[in-house]
Amino acid sequence: MNYTKEDVIREYKKFKEHLGTQPSSREFYCETGINRHVLENLFGSGPYSKLVKECGDSPVQFGTPKTELEDIFIQYGNFTRELGKPPFSADWKNKKGKPNISPIHRTHGILWSDMPYRFLEFAKDKPEWKDVVNLIPQQPSKSKSVENKKIENLSYEFYKFIPPVVQDLKNLSIDEQNATEFEKRTLLLFQLLGFEIDYYGQGTGRNPDGIVKATKERYVVLIDA
Repeated sequence: MNYTKEDVIREYKKFKEHLGTQPSSREFYCETGINRHVLENLFGSGPYSKLVKECGDSPVQFGTPKTELEDIFIQYGNFTRELGKPPFSADWKNKKGKPNISPIHRTHGILWSDMPYRFLEFAKDKPEWKDVVNLIPQQPSKSKSVENKKIENLSYEFYKFIPPVVQDLKNLSIDEQNATEFEKRTLLLFQLLGFEIDYYGQGTGRNPDGIVKATKERYVVLIDA
């Protein structure tokens, strides 16, 4: 593909919005498929820094102090207490927690799906956090945790094509408090794929959550989320 400056700037801004923070050059090159050679043809030497400036950001200066892990856990605990449940990544972004999700993973090696359990390790012997600890469910089995990490690492190259209304489906799937919303979003996902849907939901006896119909192909699928 022959990229123009406008194409690259647009892709940078889309990726930044997805991350919730300014991407590093490594993240940009790996996840957007736009390599350094393309940028050098468009911006000359030091291309990524020039792209960052072109987009209104400041190039990252090495040696910038990072947010200490304890400070992150304190923010996480206070926010969990405020919400009455562990925050989703979207909650943290809307609350403008510091740092953003991506730097937590990049700097401290913690996936957002593991944050509740890393917080438990931090808070388990601290009585001031007892009420928050009680709001966090037990850690899932190892096999489920591994699968969640695979989902969490889903490449932006694919993730950016998922409609926003179902981008939080993976988080809903591991939170029993949002079971009804998970059912609705699952049926909505099939609707986005072109199926006709009939939603039944909870409280309808031994019925499935819903039925999706492929009328033209003459088959139906029973959905129980």
